[in-house]
Amino acid sequence: MAMEGMIVEDVSSAVGTLNSLHVQLQDIISSTQGVVSTLETAWVGPDGSQFQAQWPANHTALLTALNALQEMHLHVQTNLAAQQQASNSY
Repeated sequence: MAMEGMIVEDVSSAVGTLNSLHVQLQDIISSTQGVVSTLETAWVGPDGSQFQAQWPANHTALLTALNALQEMHLHVQTNLAAQQQASNSY
């Protein structure tokens, strides 16, 4: 018979990891913005201009990844809470 449900301790650990990764990605995005600002004045010429022109699309991609990671975290966290509530009712 196959198991259905979750191993609460493992899923709880995964929730913590997803949250930590979300915070790390937020920090990376903030740091990257600073690097891009530095490069704006330190890298002059067509290649530097091309890099700057690409930054908005890259920034959007990073924010999309951040949002997806947050959605994953919330989904797993919500299901963990539901499992814990169900388990506590027995």
